[in-house]
Amino acid sequence: MWNYEKIIPIGSKFTMFDGESLKNVESASLFEALPNNLGYVQALFLSDMDNNEIEFLNKGNISFRYIKGEAGFVLALIHFEGTDLFIEIEFDPTTYKDNRAMQLIQSNNSICFVGIESTDLQVKVNRNIVIPLKLANIWSSTWATALNIKDFSRKYKNWIETLQNDYDSQELWAIAKPVGIIKN
Repeated sequence: MWNYEKIIPIGSKFTMFDGESLKNVESASLFEALPNNLGYVQALFLSDMDNNEIEFLNKGNISFRYIKGEAGFVLALIHFEGTDLFIEIEFDPTTYKDNRAMQLIQSNNSICFVGIESTDLQVKVNRNIVIPLKLANIWSSTWATALNIKDFSRKYKNWIETLQNDYDSQELWAIAKPVGIIKN
């Protein structure tokens, strides 16, 4: 497993992806595939992050669930147990022109959770985990299929928007199927 502390050091400014656009938000998240088989990053932007939030991001149990749509679309969900933090992992593997989205199958099944203070984009948490096997298998098959679906991005985005319009995060969690827990 790669040492994410070298790539995204605690105390540094988060400059990856489109992080600057999330400065000063109350809460937001981004899930991205890293190049060069370095795995995936789940960036969590929280404003005025306190020590309790830093602690549960660093050491709290993380539950994973998923919702699978009729067309084979998948929305993964994360819950930091004992908190009201639910994260929806929207991921469109067709947006990458290289093969990095599929590294899960080939070489790297890790996620780096990065907790970012949104007021100044300072990295407060850097936690590396292995994706639960059931979720990795679901992602592998659905992402491989997605690469062969014409206009996948538009269709997937519409499906996600429909879910988000019909359900809040806790309702999505309630209807999702469990696929694993990371215990510290």
